Amino acid sequence: MSVLRQILIALTLSALACAAPLAQSPAEQAYIDYQTGLAIDDRCHFLRHFERQNISDIDEELLRPLNLYIDYAETGQDVDAINAERARLVELANATARNIACTDNQSAAPYILGLRDRIAHYLYAHMLIGLESGRMSDEQKRAAQLFEAMFTPLYGENWQGFVDHATKRAQLKIDTVLQQDQQSNIFESLWGPDFYDDYLYWDEEEDYSYDPFASRVYFDALLIGALKAADDIVFDLTVEEAGYRVQTHLGEKGGHVTAFFDPQGERKFDLWQVPSGYYAIEKAGPVKLAFAVNDLGEGRIMSYGEQAKRLAAGSITFLIHPDALPSNQSSDFTLLRSAEWWDAAQIIEAEPVDEPCLGGPCFALPASALDLIRNGPSGQAFRFFLSIHAEPTLPAPDNPEIYTGYNYALQSRDTFLASQNQ
Repeated sequence: MSVLRQILIALTLSALACAAPLAQSPAEQAYIDYQTGLAIDDRCHFLRHFERQNISDIDEELLRPLNLYIDYAETGQDVDAINAERARLVELANATARNIACTDNQSAAPYILGLRDRIAHYLYAHMLIGLESGRMSDEQKRAAQLFEAMFTPLYGENWQGFVDHATKRAQLKIDTVLQQDQQSNIFESLWGPDFYDDYLYWDEEEDYSYDPFASRVYFDALLIGALKAADDIVFDLTVEEAGYRVQTHLGEKGGHVTAFFDPQGERKFDLWQVPSGYYAIEKAGPVKLAFAVNDLGEGRIMSYGEQAKRLAAGSITFLIHPDALPSNQSSDFTLLRSAEWWDAAQIIEAEPVDEPCLGGPCFALPASALDLIRNGPSGQAFRFFLSIHAEPTLPAPDNPEIYTGYNYALQSRDTFLASQNQ
């Protein structure tokens, strides 16, 4: 039984009464307690990776009552003043967190319990939205069921109350986005589809067919978030089955790594792209991939999940520009799809390797390829595609199944490692 599970079972949410006295207002204190929980978990890693991946809604929920949420669609906000006040509250939280040791379960529990409770409501609401939509894959449905099985014992006799609250939260989210879509339909009927040109990006012209009564932009965004939450659970549990735990560690002087840690606490693989699903150029998939790097600097592209078998005889091909491009060109959408960029790029085939990885076909990328990716300015892009064939024909540069990745995580890892070595 893990330390966190012992804490959660041994203590109840009434432990929140042990938290620090209120600051200027209950809303302010709620945000401080939330940030304190995050700061403790950054060091001590009580929560699972999929929990930490799903906090953005909570941030907004706690900041709006304080008028500290930055909404770029609103005009007249003093962003500098908002950021300064948020920084002040975060520093109050950090000061509290610094005085709590990872072994001090009694002091940590109120903040960790409160944080986990907020995340659990968010996640369960999203599982309900995903299930209700009928768009969940069997794999995502199983993830939702496993999430429920993990959390039911932690709430005990309060479980039904938790479900009722999360259900109301899910319905409120649905009602809100449907109202937003209805409002956007009114604007569309007045101004037409060009009204959205400055706000939304459509992959292809035919992706958008004008119907003033059919826009589902906000609902679809909510659904995408719900399905992603399920995929976060799938990834976390898959890594656990492979004998690791996913954690994000922060460097003392900057940078961070999200990595696979073995039972002895040793880092075995660092991630350099966010795990996600990708379609092969033959439309098969989506195949879930984790892009990792080992301690030798060699890349491992690990497939996992129910569609991983699609790559059993397949391939993954990278296109990497050999030069450090000017920052205004390094991730330019048009340039990345031009013959100029395409002709200059080095084509590197990932090599299949006979390693367990995450249960599906696994591919190796030489350290030299990763060096090439990290070579450019922060945010320089590379491109890659999947195929169900070992030797696919090179697709056209504008093929929608050619994906774009970035060097942010590799450069952040470099900063983290430099910090560790000082």
